[in-house]
Amino acid sequence: METPFAQRHYRRNALVIFLDYVAFGLGLALSHPATVLPAFVQQLTTSTLALSLVGVISGGGWQLPQLVAARFLTHRPRMKPYLIGAGLVGRPLWWGLALLLWLGFSRPSWAVLAFFFLVLALFWVTDALAVIAWFDVLAKVIPTERRGRLIGLSQFVSGLMAAGAGVLVGRLLGPDGPPFPQNYAILFALAGLSYMLGLAALTVIREPPGVVDAPMPSWRDYLPLLGRTLRDDALFRRLVLVRLLVGLEQMVTPFYVVYAIEELGFSQAAVGGFVAAQTLGGVAGSLGLGLVADRKGTWRVIQLSGLASLSAPLVALGLYLAGVQAGDRLAILFVWVFAAIGIVGSALMVGYFNYALEITPPDQRPVYMGLLNALSGTLVLAPLLGGWILTLSSFPTLFGVATCGIALGLALTPGLGEGRQHRMAYLGGESY
Repeated sequence: METPFAQRHYRRNALVIFLDYVAFGLGLALSHPATVLPAFVQQLTTSTLALSLVGVISGGGWQLPQLVAARFLTHRPRMKPYLIGAGLVGRPLWWGLALLLWLGFSRPSWAVLAFFFLVLALFWVTDALAVIAWFDVLAKVIPTERRGRLIGLSQFVSGLMAAGAGVLVGRLLGPDGPPFPQNYAILFALAGLSYMLGLAALTVIREPPGVVDAPMPSWRDYLPLLGRTLRDDALFRRLVLVRLLVGLEQMVTPFYVVYAIEELGFSQAAVGGFVAAQTLGGVAGSLGLGLVADRKGTWRVIQLSGLASLSAPLVALGLYLAGVQAGDRLAILFVWVFAAIGIVGSALMVGYFNYALEITPPDQRPVYMGLLNALSGTLVLAPLLGGWILTLSSFPTLFGVATCGIALGLALTPGLGEGRQHRMAYLGGESY
């Protein structure tokens, strides 16, 4: 039901949410942990550990702190100050990294890498606080019946702009672009600008005060609450398990670019094409999976994104076994790997987050969302596991292990549909 406040300020707030979503998505395309950042690290070191840390810090730095953020924010009547404050700390850091690179600092490589990883960690940790506040603000100011359309449109436009960003990435990193490290300095400066434009939009959002029924829980009370949530809610527990198993695709994601360059013979300029494929996959996923969610249910979105996730290592493995190289016709199939990554990424909001909101009591939403993301944050170890497997064996072994884990998670998805039907029937057809 749309509240009078939400109705009165809907256009303003919807525009603000839209602008921030699009700007953040564009910034992410210019500094993406699956494409741009591994290519940047590869310019400084050949260490598989360093490449693994890109995914570890990006995923873990965003997901793991969310439980702490959820506890901190549960008793706050207004979330906007924390949303803006966290953004002011993390988002401008990309400009600092860009300035360092523009001035020509690329040696010693360990010092540049240390500063890069510090920027990456602070950016995602502060965004962990911001995103819990962002979800709460979204729930307050955008009615449920309009939320899906707004997020779908935001993802669509963000994807189109990010596809253009992929062309820019290709030019900057190609042979006719600026030399290293100035090429990455330009990318990171533009990413910082995009992130800050989104934050500027959020400053004018209108947020109503929330109802505070209790003070911030102590850790003594908070930790048992988390355990009871997992113990007593079997459907939520299955959702978490599917998320973890299908999320094993993160074990191999940071290494696709390296595999393309070192094994298949693609050039650095091809990274721009990979970014474009990933963002176009995200655009298609946003529109297609949004329709699936409305017509078939959010659990179907989770299932279809699992199939896309499964297809990526299978394609990579198939090309390896067929002996395909960059100049061969079949090499174009490798673009699907990054398109699949984009589809999987678009399903997080439409699928996993929406499904969690459907089965979660409103008064426990911060706990459920924080718990889901924090447990998903254990996937931070997946790139380390992938790097370890790659060090001891080979790319085919890595692709095979990832395939097995994803397939197991996919096999559990039908239970999400059955469980949701029982939950909705229990609620008399109403969503929480």
